[in-house]
Amino acid sequence: RPIARAVGHNVSDLVEVLCGPTNASTFLKFGGEASAPVKSEETQENGGEGGTAMEETEGDAGKAKEVDAGAEAGGLATLLVSCAYSLPLQTPSVSALTLGVESRAPRETHGGFAGRCVTLASRTLGRDLDMALECAASNESDKAGSAPAGKD
Repeated sequence: RPIARAVGHNVSDLVEVLCGPTNASTFLKFGGEASAPVKSEETQENGGEGGTAMEETEGDAGKAKEVDAGAEAGGLATLLVSCAYSLPLQTPSVSALTLGVESRAPRETHGGFAGRCVTLASRTLGRDLDMALECAASNESDKAGSAPAGKD
């Protein structure tokens, strides 16, 4: 199939550029300061696109802190996860690119790329589910509170 070969060739070329010795530090950087998980301006402007999650810290057992999952995963991982859930017809290309970067990225400094993508996707799904359930609970309480007088 010519289209599949073309996609494979394009993915290979892109992986070579992204994971090259001079570009890896630019395109594959990830993680933020562990002590101060703050949303980036880009994340705040686009409605939390990177996703946030509540995680327990070891020092504060039982207390949760907000984590900027997009900053923790990195820009390329955030872009790929965003493409995966907003462009479903491109999923094979996104998957191939994720696996290509996973296999070619310098392991010492940028290893675990696919794992960060999976973690980010899980956190994004969790955020979306939380928002949907919160919205549904809010709608149900609004309906219950607005029942006509005299009708129980």
